[in-house]
Amino acid sequence: LIVYCQNDPFDSIAVFGSGLKWYSVPTGGIGSVNTPVVNTSVYGSVTYYISQTSQGCEGPRAPVTINVVPKPAPPQVVSPVVYCQGDTPAPLSASGQNIRWYSIPSGGVGTTVTPTPGTNAQGTFTWYVSQTVAGCESQRVPVSVHVNYVPNALITITEPYVCQYDTLELSYFGNATPTADYIWSLPTGASIVSGSGQGPLQVRFDTAGILRVKLQVDNGGCKGPLTYLDIPVRAVPTLALDLQPDGCQDDIINLSIAWTSTSIDKYAWDYDGGQIVYGSLPAGPFGLRWNSAGDKTVTVVATDNECSSLPVTDMIHIHALPDASISSANGVNICAGDTVLLEGVYNADNSYKWRPEAYFSANNSYREQARVDFRGYVYLTVTNEYNCTATDSLLINAEPCCEVYFPNAFTPNNDGVNDVFRMIRRGGAQSISVFRIQNRWGQTVFETADDRSSWDGTFNGKPQDMGTYYYYIRYKCSDGNYYDTKGELMLVR
Repeated sequence: LIVYCQNDPFDSIAVFGSGLKWYSVPTGGIGSVNTPVVNTSVYGSVTYYISQTSQGCEGPRAPVTINVVPKPAPPQVVSPVVYCQGDTPAPLSASGQNIRWYSIPSGGVGTTVTPTPGTNAQGTFTWYVSQTVAGCESQRVPVSVHVNYVPNALITITEPYVCQYDTLELSYFGNATPTADYIWSLPTGASIVSGSGQGPLQVRFDTAGILRVKLQVDNGGCKGPLTYLDIPVRAVPTLALDLQPDGCQDDIINLSIAWTSTSIDKYAWDYDGGQIVYGSLPAGPFGLRWNSAGDKTVTVVATDNECSSLPVTDMIHIHALPDASISSANGVNICAGDTVLLEGVYNADNSYKWRPEAYFSANNSYREQARVDFRGYVYLTVTNEYNCTATDSLLINAEPCCEVYFPNAFTPNNDGVNDVFRMIRRGGAQSISVFRIQNRWGQTVFETADDRSSWDGTFNGKPQDMGTYYYYIRYKCSDGNYYDTKGELMLVR
């Protein structure tokens, strides 16, 4: 019986004799002088028969049985085995029969002594192990040992302190690679804004004080020592504004600081389009004026000890001014003493006040009549429901009107139409010194200094003849000057 392990190389069968012949059957058949070759990749048994021939005579055949035994499975191992650099190692382990250890995957000489790995140097180290069952050795299985380095750690920062609500850049410094696990531990009031791993990390600090940041690096289960860094977080100032909730367009609004938590080095203001009317100190108070309506937001950032506060805001609603524009139904060019109809823009929520009061019999409606004696301005003040006041003016050209007119004929026949001859005036401000009418012979038939008198066509109670007559008038205007006018008239009956 010849035994081979599966897949072992086949050696020639050693048989001694003369005139050897090989057969596959015990009797009969045709023999071969070639030694058979057995395929060891397939396990099982095969029997050949061999004879020898001497002096022409062939002897009996002898059986030769070859048994191919299956190769056993590799032993059970634990791989990879992980150690941290400097750990105390244990011998490697494998479960099986007749264990042998090798340093290479094939060839070489194995040993039954179980190896113990070293952990002084980092890296990956591999041994190979087999088992032997029934004289057959299994394939070798690798056992890998990973020795990982123990990382060290140092936290670095870009600034010696950070202001509350600001961010600070933190980074790792040490021997760990980017593939390690970086375990950052932040205190209450701190949060990572961006970044990870080795960093840099942008960390925001919302709580003032000395805040401790911790870091531990884990390299494949090998954790470095816990390290920490105390971060000085400076408190930012807090403050509040004092600003009324609403106001009127173009009014002066007072703005001041209501309180602050600490002394302030400087202020940065944004008045949302407001103009400073008074106030020159950085902290105010200020007088502000807005020339447009709407919601206005005042913002201030206070800085103390090089740390700036969060923006502090307060809002005011600016009400639009009422419309105080004036229109005149009679135009603006009138005679002194005439009455003009003035009108503002109507709004049921508004109140109205006209000036000069002497021009108006009533002055609290949006539409009023004014008797204007002199050239000048009339004023309208309008107040809306928010107590916002606007005033506008209109120039009235009230000029003295010194023109007087006379008809060129009249008919004193008592029919009620054109029965008298009188002066027709414009402006109503004239006073008469003399009003005289003469006939064609120069005789005065009518004379008066009363501007309300008129000629009825008689002289000394007697009706005068039809014909042409002549008038003359001297009058004084409201400008204080005297004027003369004369002309012809026709008396018709």
